[in-house]
Amino acid sequence: MDDGCTGVLTDGATSNAPIHEEVQRLKEENAKLRSQVMELQVTLATGVLTELARLREENEELRSKGAAVAENWVGKGWKGPAALLQAPYDLFVVFSIKAAEITAYYGFSYIYVNYVSEEYGMSDEEAGNLYAAYGFACTGCGLLFGFAIDRMGVRRSMLVGCTCSTLYRAICGLSSSRQLMWFATMTVAPVGAAFGVPVLALAVRRYTHRENRAFAFSFFYSMLCLGCLLGSVLINIVRDMMLDGTTILGVKVSWMRMVLGLCTICTLYTVIAAFFIRDIQILSDLPLKDSGFLATCKWKGERTRRWQNAVSSGLHRNQMSCSYLAGS
Repeated sequence: MDDGCTGVLTDGATSNAPIHEEVQRLKEENAKLRSQVMELQVTLATGVLTELARLREENEELRSKGAAVAENWVGKGWKGPAALLQAPYDLFVVFSIKAAEITAYYGFSYIYVNYVSEEYGMSDEEAGNLYAAYGFACTGCGLLFGFAIDRMGVRRSMLVGCTCSTLYRAICGLSSSRQLMWFATMTVAPVGAAFGVPVLALAVRRYTHRENRAFAFSFFYSMLCLGCLLGSVLINIVRDMMLDGTTILGVKVSWMRMVLGLCTICTLYTVIAAFFIRDIQILSDLPLKDSGFLATCKWKGERTRRWQNAVSSGLHRNQMSCSYLAGS
C-alpha cells in the first residue's frame, strides 16, 4: 500500500514538475521583459529630456536672434521714414512722378482696346496687333537708348521721357486719325517708356544712402500699387459721372476721351516736376548722418566732381543746391 501510495505520490510529483518549470520560465521571461521595459523607459526619458534640452537651447538661440533682429529693425527699419526725410527733396519729386505716371499709364491701358475700337474704328485684332507692336518697340528703344540715359543723366532723360509720354497721350486724346495714332504709338510712346519709368529707379538709387535705400525702394514700388489703384478709380469716377459723354466747346467728347484727357494732365505734371530734378548723387562713404554733406554733381557740362560741405557751414542737407555743390 505504501508502495502504491508512494507510487501515486511519485507520479503526482513527476507530473507537477513541468508545470513548475514552465512557471519559473515565465517568471524569468517576465523579469527580463520588465527589465527591458525599464531600460526602454529610461532610454526614452533620456532621449525626451535631451530633445527638450536641445529645443530649449534652439528656442533661446532663436529668441536672442529675434531680439537682435527686432533691435536692428527698431534701430534701422522703423527709422526708415525718419532716415528717408534726410534724403534730398528730389527723391520725393521722383515718388510723385512715379505715382502720376503709373496712374496715367494704367488709366489708359485699362480702356485701350475699347478706346481704339470705338474712337478709331479698329477691330479687336488690330488693337491687339497695335499694342503688341508698341510693346516690342518699347523693348527695342529700351535696349537702344540705354547708353543715352547714362550720357544724358537723370534730369534730361526724365524730361525727354515725360515729354514724349505727354505728347503721346495728348495725340491719342485729341486726334481722330488712325495713321497719326499708329505713328505716335510706334515712335513717341516707346521713347517715353524707355526714358520714363526706368530712369526713376535710377534716380531713387542716386538720391538715397545705403542705410535708407531699401526703405526708399519699398516706398517707390508702393507708388506702383497706388498708381494702379488710382487709374481704376479715375476710370470708374469718370464713367459714373459722364457715361454718355459731355460737350466741350461744342465738341462731343466721350467718357473715354475724358479719361485720357485726365491721364494727359497727370503726365503733364511729370514734365513740370522733372524740371526740379537735379543731377546729384548721395554718396555712401560716410554714415547717413554725415553723408548728406557729400554729393556728386554735374553742372554746366563739367566733369563729375565730389564736393564736401563743411559741417561748420551749418547748411541743412536739404538746402544743398547743385550750384553750391559745384562751387565756383
